[in-house]
Amino acid sequence: MLFASGGAVLVAGAPVHASAVDTGRRIDADTPLDPAALSVAEVDAIVAEATEARKASDATPPADPRWGPSIRLPAHWKTLTREKLTALLTMPGFSAIPQGPRSMLVDQAATWDLLTFTRASDSARLWARLWPSPTQMTYDPDPTWGPEAVATQAIIQCFPRPAWTAKDTPIVDVLRNSTGWQWGNVSGPDGFRACIAERGQMWRTPQRVLSDASRLLVQRIGDQLSMDGCNGQRADDCLVLYQAFQSLAPRSERRVALLQRMAPSFSPGQPIALPPPGTALDDAGFANRAHEAIERQAFLTLKLPVVLTLPAAWPAGERARTLMEVMNTTYVLDRLRAMRPQDIRDETLIDPWQWLLGSHAPLADQEWRDLGSTAGRTYDCAFRATSLTRQPATYLPKVFWREFSLGTLSRGLGSCEHLSEAGLDDLIAAKGAERERLMTIFKPFASRFEVGGAERSEAVSAAGDACRKYPGQSVFGLCPAAAKDEADIQAKREEDVVTACADMREATARKLGIAGYGAEGDAKGDCASLPGDDGKMIVVLAHAPSGPASSDHALILDLAMLDVESGDVLAHLRDDDAVPSDEPAVDTITLDTERYLLAPGKRAFGVRLHKVYYRLEGPDEDIALYLLSDGQLRRVLRPTTLATSVRPEDPECPSRSTATDTKLIIDQGKSRGMANIVLRTKTTFEIAGDENPGPACKAPAPSVKERTLRFDGREYQEPKAP
Repeated sequence: MLFASGGAVLVAGAPVHASAVDTGRRIDADTPLDPAALSVAEVDAIVAEATEARKASDATPPADPRWGPSIRLPAHWKTLTREKLTALLTMPGFSAIPQGPRSMLVDQAATWDLLTFTRASDSARLWARLWPSPTQMTYDPDPTWGPEAVATQAIIQCFPRPAWTAKDTPIVDVLRNSTGWQWGNVSGPDGFRACIAERGQMWRTPQRVLSDASRLLVQRIGDQLSMDGCNGQRADDCLVLYQAFQSLAPRSERRVALLQRMAPSFSPGQPIALPPPGTALDDAGFANRAHEAIERQAFLTLKLPVVLTLPAAWPAGERARTLMEVMNTTYVLDRLRAMRPQDIRDETLIDPWQWLLGSHAPLADQEWRDLGSTAGRTYDCAFRATSLTRQPATYLPKVFWREFSLGTLSRGLGSCEHLSEAGLDDLIAAKGAERERLMTIFKPFASRFEVGGAERSEAVSAAGDACRKYPGQSVFGLCPAAAKDEADIQAKREEDVVTACADMREATARKLGIAGYGAEGDAKGDCASLPGDDGKMIVVLAHAPSGPASSDHALILDLAMLDVESGDVLAHLRDDDAVPSDEPAVDTITLDTERYLLAPGKRAFGVRLHKVYYRLEGPDEDIALYLLSDGQLRRVLRPTTLATSVRPEDPECPSRSTATDTKLIIDQGKSRGMANIVLRTKTTFEIAGDENPGPACKAPAPSVKERTLRFDGREYQEPKAP
């Protein structure tokens, strides 16, 4: 006998109240337990009938083999009514009924829609009461379930896992501890809605029931937020709840009231105190500020699209105040991330800029000007450096950085090394009224550009490209100075290459312990200054592997980063598979220091390998990209072919050759925080004019194809075929 008359078994820690059961209502996690709700005989009869019903269900083949078996409820119960099942669910011993009959009773309760919840966390507590399990709290619905019961499982299965497991605020826990965040198996701002749709298909829930469950969730979650604000934890955390609400109701005007209810918990307008740049924080100080900044930026990420799309629903000036808050909190987060990069991950969860930089709700130029001007009047050049560590900041419009640079110039801080973004190059190219307008902007700073010093040097550098593009134009005497600087730099570069690189390579080989480098007079390699830092030198050495298995063609590349003044090796990478033994022989190796800006502060350099073929093929050139990051050298793009020339052995067209030329383009798209790389390959065909091509020999028209390489966290890879 499973139920002793008058017994007092506790389920899920809930107290037992010997009160009469209200059979007209549903059961939730807080419904009082009543051990005397039904008699022992009534319970035994119900369990016996449920046991037989489960046996009959198991013996019935599934209606659709693709989906497997599901529980088939009796068309008519002899011992059970809604009222009796409601009473049975309140009895402390319900969870002790064997799983077979209990599953029939749980399914029947869900089908009659006897299960309900008020707060999100109630769903898990309710199922822990009905179906306690040491490993899971999920129970997949059958197609017969009602909306209330479906909604309980939608919360359990589609809320992000940290909502149930986080020790801290879920979003803070995720971003500080590198745990995963997803709605079921679906990510993105609308992940909760997408997860419910996915689960509904898996459960075979009728669309009408799924729609009713979604509407119910919108109402319940909205009511919970209205009542509790941000006083809940885990699954009741307001950021988790509001994300779910907005996912289900992305155009609801109720969002405004909910966000206003939540706002005081995130101290809008209150600065997050940071020590001066270069000053460390102790563990507690860092944790407190990181918690506050992450929570506030997560709230702003949720708020900003509503402020942008429903401006009339907010008090006057709310849009401008919110934009300022976004900028200020971004600055704080970037400063904190610079202190401890491993402790705050980049995530769309705390990326309000995603709503400003795409097609969602772009700002007017004047708004960007106001933001940039305020930043220039508020922050020093550290703002320019740290904001670029955030992925979206690379896409902030030029008008923002122009006002920022002008603001810092007016404060005597310089333009933070971005005068070109301030528009100085535009001034050189401009004519007429536009030139007069820009002259008005820059004239107050003319004296700084015309005399020696850091700002003069920066202005000359910023003017360089424009001066080359528009010869004969000049302001403040910048173009002649830029031409002289460029000539001096080129002369120095050539001198360095001719006179110093060979000695430097041999000295580096000795420091790295590479025996015999240069002894045969065929020491391949190159040297170049690190882009943006003339105090560091890149040295690449190529040498054959030692041992009896070595090949004439196989080469090992050793890359070293040197301190120019001391000659010390700052970083070293040995690339063993740069040139496999089955590759053609490498003729020359050169460093390529073009602008391969893969992410803010992450500028790669290339190693070009020029190869020689000995049959019908022509010269071939590969490029590999390397990056100095956190003091370490690493390869981010394995050797990739840039140029080929092939003359295949074709009896019908022996004089036709095929050539490919590939351009490496740094794209604006991002993968894992690094810019995508587009390989644009042009293929051309040629027939030798001094040979008889034959009637079947034709040269097809040139073709152009593009491939996109995406960063996988270690190296750039081509996407896998679907």
